[in-house]
Amino acid sequence: MRFFIVRFFMARFFMVHSLIVLVALLTCFPVFAQVPKITIFGDGRRPSFKTEEIDKKFMRSRLARALNEGTSDDNCKALLGGLLTALAETAPFFHNRDENLHVDPHLLAAIESQLNSPTFPASAYFVTMARQVLIKKRMPEEWLKTAEKINATYNIIDLSKLKMISEGLSPIDSFLLTLPMLKQRFDEDVLSVTSASKTDVLTEFKDTYIDREVSFSGLQLVDIKIPPRNTRQQRTATPLSQLEALVAELTWVIPGQQTNSHTFGLERPRPPKAIVVRALLTPRQYINLDRIPKGAKLIVKGRLWSTNEDLTKVEIHNALLFEDRDWSKGVLLALPGMTDKCPFTTNDLMGILPEQPGGFNRNRR
Repeated sequence: MRFFIVRFFMARFFMVHSLIVLVALLTCFPVFAQVPKITIFGDGRRPSFKTEEIDKKFMRSRLARALNEGTSDDNCKALLGGLLTALAETAPFFHNRDENLHVDPHLLAAIESQLNSPTFPASAYFVTMARQVLIKKRMPEEWLKTAEKINATYNIIDLSKLKMISEGLSPIDSFLLTLPMLKQRFDEDVLSVTSASKTDVLTEFKDTYIDREVSFSGLQLVDIKIPPRNTRQQRTATPLSQLEALVAELTWVIPGQQTNSHTFGLERPRPPKAIVVRALLTPRQYINLDRIPKGAKLIVKGRLWSTNEDLTKVEIHNALLFEDRDWSKGVLLALPGMTDKCPFTTNDLMGILPEQPGGFNRNRR
């Protein structure tokens, strides 16, 4: 796992202020190899989001009107589709730690290169869209309807993630708590402790990290197990999405393992070490479970319930499944010149920015 801190210098848009977005990309690389220990959960105080002048300007903007009412212009559809795509990918990772957002760097680069223009700061509009969700604690239903219409043509937006935040915002504790990070902390805080230590390090580890709301990405689906059906269910072939207490089994392969594939027939190659994740799914899922194939890369959002003593097994309750999309192979949000041809791509936000760094309110409750 690698983290990237991206600073948007918005002087060209907003005087001398800057927006800071924390970007996390979950990959197969070593975890925080050169990054010092950080406080995963912050200071324990949740950020407070209040309407500011930039939000009022956004709500009066032509882009906000298009999000609410839709558009028939193909160039504007591409622009709205790109912004809603980024919002959807951010949705499972809204968190209570601080004011930062979680965005894939490849997707963020696509916004900067394909949607931004000298007269239209698309990245700033994306941040204000995220602010609207955080302030209202849900995404407007009108935006979801617009996304559904756009997807009928472009089919790029993950509607399942937008449906989740349109019904209400349920932030995780911290998007810094990932499965790779959990593994690293276990190795450092539990396995590296000597036998002479009198501290119950395992209990301390569980007290710190267990019973937290999490979103784990980069997991590979092994199977979704169906509970025993009664006779009536067998006759009616009840769909997976209508069954209760479904259990998804997923794995995360620990990176950096040395495997010897040249055994010359003397021994079988050893399978790579992995952490098995058992997710107890909620009856209400936003993705069609019947269409998820084995081996699919998924995000699991839920409550980290328990682990075994050597952290080879993890259990998550009240879990939601989402597709974990790979943007590293290239992102096409809009063709060159489409943003400039859209009638409402003018900077209605000019000159106004929240006072605090990070683009959000400093006040906490």
